[in-house]
Amino acid sequence: MRHHRNGWMLIELLVSAGLLGTLIAVWAVTQTQAGQWNQYELAREHCVAAAGAQLDNYTAVGKAMADDECKRLWPDVSLQVETSAGKGDWEGLTLVSAKATAKVGSRSAKVELVRYVATRPLGPTTREGQ
Repeated sequence: MRHHRNGWMLIELLVSAGLLGTLIAVWAVTQTQAGQWNQYELAREHCVAAAGAQLDNYTAVGKAMADDECKRLWPDVSLQVETSAGKGDWEGLTLVSAKATAKVGSRSAKVELVRYVATRPLGPTTREGQ
């Protein structure tokens, strides 16, 4: 004798569909949050690159990069470079601070890199006795 359990199959199907829907909803929320985090980290990396390039340029040639060059390379990053004289053990050096900011959605990525730079004359240097 066989028993037909059509009612149980329908309940099992509804429960399975509900569980699958819940899993898909949780996955979609996770993917959205991961995407937002990735965008923030990318903006932060752009800030680090822009501020580092400003410091490198100041170290190499004694001045910050031109604004139009910075906007061409990092269009979404705003840069600010400040200099001050070194104090104490750092006297005779120039303190260069590069601040970079990028807006990502409702958040903003901010980076500040600081470096002491030797103040030296531009152009070729000569050695004594030569």
